[in-house]
Amino acid sequence: MAGCIQTYYHYTTLEAARAIVLSGYIEQSIDLTTDARYGVGVYVTDMGLDHTRRTVANAIFGNAAHYMLDKGKLDAVIELYLPSNIVIRPDLMLNIYKVQERVSLNATNHRVYVRDTDGKFIEYKFQ
Repeated sequence: MAGCIQTYYHYTTLEAARAIVLSGYIEQSIDLTTDARYGVGVYVTDMGLDHTRRTVANAIFGNAAHYMLDKGKLDAVIELYLPSNIVIRPDLMLNIYKVQERVSLNATNHRVYVRDTDGKFIEYKFQ
């Protein structure tokens, strides 16, 4: 049975967002030493576009927030509408969620946003 549809956000770099859109998939994070703190999976958050970059970075990257901001890890975001039964919350103290399998953009409604020169998100269509 499918769960109710919830909105989640996958923050990433502009280059990675472009690759995701072109491939049609958000691939699993597999590096357990740097990316996949709670195991292999696609990481998302419920912290949307109304939060500041710093707030989101602190919530999902913790002590590495400054480094991840410098690397552009919050320059693009893919807004996903996913059934709640495929999303787990590995740490109830954090706004981090995980999907065990790669996420198909063709199987879910989604939008892609990038930051403009003022730091605001604008919807983006990759050509």
